[in-house]
Amino acid sequence: MKMIVKNLVNDVFDNAVEIRRHLHSFPEISGQEFLTAKFVKEQLLHFGVVNISDVTETGFVAEIFGKNPEKKVVAIRADMDALPILENNNVSYKSQNEGVMHACGHDVHTANLVLCAFIFNQLKEQFEGTVQLVFQPSEEKIPSGAARMLEAGVFNNRFPDAMIALHVDPSIPVGKIGYRCGMMSASADECYITVKGKGGHGAYPSQFINPIMMASQMMLDFQDIQHSSIPTVITFGKIEALGKTNVVPEFAKMEGTIRTFDETWRSEIHKQMINKAESIAETYGGEVDVNILVGYPVLKTDTAFTLRCKAYLEDFFGADCMIETPMRMGADDFSYFSQKIPSTMLRLGTRNEEKGIISPLHTNSFNVDEEAMKYGIASLCWITLKELNQ
Repeated sequence: MKMIVKNLVNDVFDNAVEIRRHLHSFPEISGQEFLTAKFVKEQLLHFGVVNISDVTETGFVAEIFGKNPEKKVVAIRADMDALPILENNNVSYKSQNEGVMHACGHDVHTANLVLCAFIFNQLKEQFEGTVQLVFQPSEEKIPSGAARMLEAGVFNNRFPDAMIALHVDPSIPVGKIGYRCGMMSASADECYITVKGKGGHGAYPSQFINPIMMASQMMLDFQDIQHSSIPTVITFGKIEALGKTNVVPEFAKMEGTIRTFDETWRSEIHKQMINKAESIAETYGGEVDVNILVGYPVLKTDTAFTLRCKAYLEDFFGADCMIETPMRMGADDFSYFSQKIPSTMLRLGTRNEEKGIISPLHTNSFNVDEEAMKYGIASLCWITLKELNQ
């Protein structure tokens, strides 16, 4: 079976590259993946995968039934959305949708899963159980596509016995796969703060209440919200105050992210931020509105399942293929699935320094070494087949 999978992966590699490049050329942002979903469904039908069910507007599931379909279910998830980034790569498949780019590798994830579908369909007489292929929208934006699919009954009240996701990782070289047991990625909340002061002429401080000063003090004081043992990040990436050199505005607005690894401490962070903001506003004589949009929970992988996956892939690729990765402050809404299903997320190495493929995720020069897709497709297929045939 191992050789059959390796041969099938080599056979479909060119198709995988073609699909990935099409997706990369025509990216769509979160919640707008209409043409992406249509294209992916067409590819699945072309490969003979016909059991496709819509779950949300742009999210759907394809099922492939082996022998004795009710015996066991393994699900694999791929996210499909892109980011609002203007691409700076000089490649033939550069984004045709200006200001939108697959800068997080979701084009790779989706292409991998389409070709996994083809392979499972070829081998459905050689495994027991059911494979569920979850094509998920809106990973990059709250409200989460994963949460919405779960609310819509994505698994029809029959939760899978195990679930896998695989994410590209430009810090890991091609040919290596990252894994982690337990806490893997942080929770992620969005914070929107509006500070109200009193506008006026910059030359007369007694006549205005400067919202920029209050906002600045808040950002500084928020950095004191730390835990002795739980990693915590509070970062503001946007501040807007529409004044002039000598015009103090009435309002300042800030937008930021809150990351940590513990749900109780997460709630405490929110409380402390609100208390600090209100105290500062009161001291200056201003007002503040703090809106914290609760986002993705902590992503925690199932240790037993993750260790089985590690063993499967060491058997398939060799003992040196696996790399244990650290906890990351990045977040992923696969965490919603991992709360309900024994799950793992693997990191697919895509870095190739010789080819100059070294840019981080979410940058306008991000790219992948497409050879990594061979490892991605093979990993997902082999883990699933081993789990189903246990």
